[in-house]
Amino acid sequence: MPKRRVTKPARKAAGAALARDSGETYDKFKEFEGRRYTGMKIGRGHKWYYDQGIWNEKKITPDEWEVNYTVTKRRAGKAPEGSGVPVGTQYHWYIIAHQIVSGVDIQYARQRHDRPAHAFEHCWLRT
Repeated sequence: MPKRRVTKPARKAAGAALARDSGETYDKFKEFEGRRYTGMKIGRGHKWYYDQGIWNEKKITPDEWEVNYTVTKRRAGKAPEGSGVPVGTQYHWYIIAHQIVSGVDIQYARQRHDRPAHAFEHCWLRT
């Protein structure tokens, strides 16, 4: 059976409908495996571009590091209407993630976070 081609106008209309749906439904309750939640629908995602950031780390104890990473991030695409962080607020996450670092030479290393991460808390904070 031949593949069906989707034309650009059809893709654009579907994308606009999805953007409207995303902005309108973000704060509505959803259900996943019997649990209620708000926010992004399961299976959706974001793509961000990060400017050159600054990573500072300091060893506090044999098992504890103080880490600070500051960077500006930009959406790769257009944000759905009504989504995103409202101006004048910020959000705060507690995240446990895998970090893999590969040494390139004495001065350089490649770092990636590409395995499942677990976000435990999300809250809006007024600035």
